[in-house]
Amino acid sequence: LVAMGALAFLAAGHTPDRGKYGATVTRALDYVLKNAKPSGLLNIANDQRDMYNHGLAAFVLGQAHGMSADPRISAVLDRALKLIAYTQCGDGGWDYRARRQDRGHDLSLAVMQAKALRSAVDSGLEVSPEVIDLAIKSVREHYRSASGRRGAGDDPALRAERGQFTYNGNEGTPAMAACGVVCLQEFGQYDDWRIAKNMELLREEVAKLKPQRRASQCPFDAYTLYYIGQAIYQVG
Repeated sequence: LVAMGALAFLAAGHTPDRGKYGATVTRALDYVLKNAKPSGLLNIANDQRDMYNHGLAAFVLGQAHGMSADPRISAVLDRALKLIAYTQCGDGGWDYRARRQDRGHDLSLAVMQAKALRSAVDSGLEVSPEVIDLAIKSVREHYRSASGRRGAGDDPALRAERGQFTYNGNEGTPAMAACGVVCLQEFGQYDDWRIAKNMELLREEVAKLKPQRRASQCPFDAYTLYYIGQAIYQVG
């Protein structure tokens, strides 16, 4: 949460010790850096939130890395990225806890690591192509057609049907449809046919919404809006 608060100021152009809120950014980043574990883990909540919090915080450090001359950021971010690679599960996903196992838990964890990995690459840091390739395969495995077909390939029958990204291979929601789009965008898979399929679903969901009576009434819950906002922005 502290990292995400810092991101808001970074996005507005307030870099560490520069700008109206430069001191605020510095204090926030200091907090994140000082609380980084020796293993590279960026989480001080219970271990059930390890990789969710880690991905978000590493994403922000990746952004800060390109906007700050603080040498501590590079060292902490390097360990954080190595932890993401080390905890990647056998199927290419991630678990909530910082541990390696045969299968990852769900797509919401993959998108957190996708944002962290893309952020690092954009800041000039190296990420293993094997980690990215396996993660992309895992994301595609979360796609499910209307008839229940799944798979990471380009099966014409799969492409012909309606379909969307799911939480765990079965449970489809607008949030997960957007989540899968964001993953593929962050991994540079801009021409993947699954993006168009899910954006079609999201357009339909938005079209169902009735005009809001008050500006304070959000059409989606915050969790869903977080992903849909990013998907729409990234796809353009």
